[in-house]
Amino acid sequence: MYGGGIFTSQTKTLPGVYINVQSKPTSEVTTSTGVCAIGMQMDWCADKAITIITAQDFKDNSLSIIGYDSDSSNANAQKLREIFKNAVKCYVFKVNGNCVKATCTYATAKYGGTRGNALSLLITDDVDVADTFDVTTYLDGVAVDYQKAVVIATVEDNDWVVFGSTEFVASATEVDFSGGTQGDTVDVADYNDMLTEIASINDINIVINDVSTVGSDNVNALFSSWLADQRDNLGRKLQLVVYNYSADYEGVIDCYNSVNMVYWIGGALAGCQLNTSIQGKIYDGEFTIAGAYTSATLALALEAGKMVLQKDNDNLRVLDDINSLTTFTEDKNSDFHYNQTIRALDYLANTLKGKFVDDYLGKIQNNSSGRASFRSDIITILDGMVNDGYLSGYDKSILTVVQGDTPRVIVVNLGITPPVSMSQAYITILVG
Repeated sequence: MYGGGIFTSQTKTLPGVYINVQSKPTSEVTTSTGVCAIGMQMDWCADKAITIITAQDFKDNSLSIIGYDSDSSNANAQKLREIFKNAVKCYVFKVNGNCVKATCTYATAKYGGTRGNALSLLITDDVDVADTFDVTTYLDGVAVDYQKAVVIATVEDNDWVVFGSTEFVASATEVDFSGGTQGDTVDVADYNDMLTEIASINDINIVINDVSTVGSDNVNALFSSWLADQRDNLGRKLQLVVYNYSADYEGVIDCYNSVNMVYWIGGALAGCQLNTSIQGKIYDGEFTIAGAYTSATLALALEAGKMVLQKDNDNLRVLDDINSLTTFTEDKNSDFHYNQTIRALDYLANTLKGKFVDDYLGKIQNNSSGRASFRSDIITILDGMVNDGYLSGYDKSILTVVQGDTPRVIVVNLGITPPVSMSQAYITILVG
């Protein structure tokens, strides 16, 4: 892994790109990956492992992936429906481990968890081939796999069961599975395992934490600390969506109304393009979320850095596309409070890093022509962002690429104006 993150001096050890994004004093990367990650307690899927689910996979194959149809009342299916309102892919980590797999006389459930207890097998004599059997796998009484004219040596494992060695015996009734369990009690260490697993996945732009029970502050603190390390020390530009945790950090979005907000908000942020904002976006999910707040309550929530859904006639709308940063400094002014700004800055940082690593690191000499070439590439990147509405503008006159404190180092300085969506309108109407 190449070095990345912020810097205070030119003394880093690892080769790489170190970027400080600060307030300007007053006197091929995709524009939106649409990719989330979340940890869930699940009764299907591989223990303590990531299952990659795309929006299309969820629509077409949810039953075999998570054990439930996409339109099921199952809680995890509902969470994913909320996420996939706007996201295109989700890395789902099963946080509960040591789940026992359900079994029957002839087979074992593919995964551990209580969902396997809903499986059964029907084994009947095949009418066409002597001494063979027709084997049907059922889930909740619905056939999910059928194999004709097989014996134990030729039957194939399917999405649900792994067959053993016991010879089939025809029966008029289904053989039920039993014994599946949910495994160990989940704690903070299990969520740390999740963060370890997703740390090397580069296309994630939103991490969702929905823990809201006892110990949630410990989990939120773990996620927030991990995120700050990823952003500031490793140069990975992603954001975290949590419920009721005031991180005072531009990388953390703190949902106000309900823990059930985090799935839809996470998906909406992941899928938001750089030249837009989710401010005013109508909530089209299925949870019942309170949003009838007074103006004073809404103002206090915004001042506290909360992501709020507000009631607007029959709709719920995102009040403002903000993060939890509320302490503003010379280096990080109020511009950093807005996620549209952060998305643009993150995109720029990722793009500059990619350009340097792919085309310059270890390949181009640190001389005037090499630095001029990198400056030209930066201008091309910035021009493209301005043309596409990802930036409002930049100051070419202060864009410099110079040699650093040692011959191996270059230093880049540039000034940009982040994008801003309309948020308020003050209108005077003259009558007469």
